[in-house]
Amino acid sequence: MAFPTKIKVMNPIVEMDGDEMTRIIWKSIKEKLDIKYFDLGLHNRDATNDEVTIASGEATLKYNVAIKCATITPDEGRVKEFNLKEMWKSPNGTIRNILNGTVFREPIICKNVPRLVPSWTKPICIGRHAFGDQYRATDLVVQESGKLMLVFVPDKSNEKKELEVFNFKGAGGVALSMYNTDESISAFAEASMTTAYQKKWPLYLSTKNTILKSYDGRFKDIFQEVYETQWKSKFEAEGIWYEHWLIDDMVAYALKSEGGYVWACKNYDGDVQSDFLAQGFGSLGLMTSVLMCPDGKTIEAEAAHGTVTRHYRVHKTGGETSTNSIASIFAWSRGLAHSSSPELEVFVSPHLTEWNLTTLCSPRGLSLIGGRNLIIQYSLNATNEKDRIPPFPSAKLRDLSFRQRLESLNFIYCDTILEPLVDSALFSCLFGQLPALLTLLLPLSNPLSLSGFWLEAINSCICNDNCCDSLFSNFSMLAAIVEFPFSSFASKSL
Repeated sequence: MAFPTKIKVMNPIVEMDGDEMTRIIWKSIKEKLDIKYFDLGLHNRDATNDEVTIASGEATLKYNVAIKCATITPDEGRVKEFNLKEMWKSPNGTIRNILNGTVFREPIICKNVPRLVPSWTKPICIGRHAFGDQYRATDLVVQESGKLMLVFVPDKSNEKKELEVFNFKGAGGVALSMYNTDESISAFAEASMTTAYQKKWPLYLSTKNTILKSYDGRFKDIFQEVYETQWKSKFEAEGIWYEHWLIDDMVAYALKSEGGYVWACKNYDGDVQSDFLAQGFGSLGLMTSVLMCPDGKTIEAEAAHGTVTRHYRVHKTGGETSTNSIASIFAWSRGLAHSSSPELEVFVSPHLTEWNLTTLCSPRGLSLIGGRNLIIQYSLNATNEKDRIPPFPSAKLRDLSFRQRLESLNFIYCDTILEPLVDSALFSCLFGQLPALLTLLLPLSNPLSLSGFWLEAINSCICNDNCCDSLFSNFSMLAAIVEFPFSSFASKSL
């Protein structure tokens, strides 16, 4: 099977650019796809009065797939730093409200990355309701005594409802009013159950309905209704289930469980618990994040972490960085995978989804897990690549087996596995649409240990000579990128 130089795709992709170090990585990842580009960098959001954010969300609804770079949500300090017109709202919040979706975050499991929670042997997919609650609330500071009232005025009747919330005395305090809608909660339930059914995992919803009897009770009731009327028989046929748990009980269970379930959280709970899960599994840099709409066909994929401000400031001064690009790569692979059917799949063997990437070392951000430093034998800038890559004399190597070709390079090989970084969509990108991704695999580990990936790959799939030559040509590209002496590289291979 020979890989094409470029994969033609029918469906365009919405791309949302971002800020700081992730913007640098983003530029390195993308190649010439049919992309509807929206610059959500803070300068452009300010210049367009945030209209670009709204336009990007509407484009996502039209084209069904968006891939988003991390962005800055400005605070007082950022307003001064960037001389902004005003303190713009979170672009993530704006887009989530337009899409009315649920954010699903799931760890990238790595066998060679120790977990802070050793019992987590399976992924936990956390679904965050990305609408309303504290993120659309109205709050105020009360600076004098007086009554706080909650008032609802119906459109079709004069029966106004008034509730006394609190009677402030003395110096005052703070107050908050928030809301959600039946429509959004139903969409949250539908997306959560669809995801659980697709993964064949049980689903848990966590609330505090014992305290917020009406508010959280509404979440519980709608989830139960959607489950009973649309999903119960399907779940039972797959041997999975849905249950409602109190949030405190669910957190305790999550900490001692082995994983392997979908956890549906309200907006704030999902915000907090997704970071808790990310760190427990290894790092925010090892989390996928996909915003799934109720229609099942519209998604927005992004990295779960922020803009990596500290690294960006080092980068601006000309210093070298070691930014972990795994989550950004996965944002692209998830978006491309969703948009790929059937265009990309025809180029990929089913066996490729089972391939692993063999690595020697971990990125610096992961090296402190477990209370020890991993020895990084090679340091590589996250954006380091060469403009000109010399051709590899593969014709002189045809008499060697593929394994002999690789072993002759005298690269380091070990048995620690990082999986499943190379999924089918990403593999297509590596050898077709996005060759630039080759360079971004390098910061993930000791770059020279990537030979182990090829050894694992050739053991998993039998390729013809043309395919082997294509793979080996790309391996020579890796050698050039890491500044391995080419004359030595070539001579050792003969």
